[in-house]
Amino acid sequence: MKNKKDNFKNHTLFKALKKWLSEMQENVNEIGQETALAKELLFYIPIGTALIFFYFTNNLSYMYHSFGNYGFEENFLTQIVPLVKAFQHGDLSGARLGIAGPLYPVILAAYNTLFGGDILKGALFINVLSGTAALLLFFFFLKRLAGSPTALISIVLLAVNPLFFEFTYTASSAPLLLFYTLAASLLFLRAFENGKGAVSLALAALFSTLAVLTNISTIILPIFGLALLIRTARYRQAAVFTAALLLFLIPAAIFISAVTPRL
Repeated sequence: MKNKKDNFKNHTLFKALKKWLSEMQENVNEIGQETALAKELLFYIPIGTALIFFYFTNNLSYMYHSFGNYGFEENFLTQIVPLVKAFQHGDLSGARLGIAGPLYPVILAAYNTLFGGDILKGALFINVLSGTAALLLFFFFLKRLAGSPTALISIVLLAVNPLFFEFTYTASSAPLLLFYTLAASLLFLRAFENGKGAVSLALAALFSTLAVLTNISTIILPIFGLALLIRTARYRQAAVFTAALLLFLIPAAIFISAVTPRL
């Protein structure tokens, strides 16, 4: 029996099979190392891309930005700036929900009060910061939907897109609104995939509220999320999301109603 085993081990086919298995193990180890390297790259490349985008956008926006280049910047001058100045002096009567909600001028007023300087420069910095954060959130959101390679290519292409650059450093509430929308969507998607995530749902409700207070048209965002939860019979999650949403929206609505003069 022992001789038969020895003969089998010395057989050419057995040796070839053993060699093949050994090479396969080496390949698996190499793939494991490449996978670890890929994970590191997928962590550093998006962050590096966002930091480079922030650096260039933040500097170029002050150097080459000519106020009034784009039509809706006139709205910033005629609508947002007066609200910011009024809020700084304690006049909250202009805090109305609408296409131009009260949150953006409140943030500008707080920033200008704390750091001083020109309102436009403060708006540009907040917009560039919001656009950069939105760029990162876009990567993580797309990563969950389409995978890391697609998300990585997309974030690089978006960062070098001239329209996104123009969109980011233009004086408007759009970059901040995009940040709120992506944050709410990413947190909601995370909770939806996990089947639990009460904290994620509460945070999604918070960012949804911030988006609504920035622009009333984004009310469709929490409505769609709630409809999706109900449609998929996730009633407990729907209850948590609704409760959190009302917890944030009702006090904001009461406050705005209290400070807004009646017609």
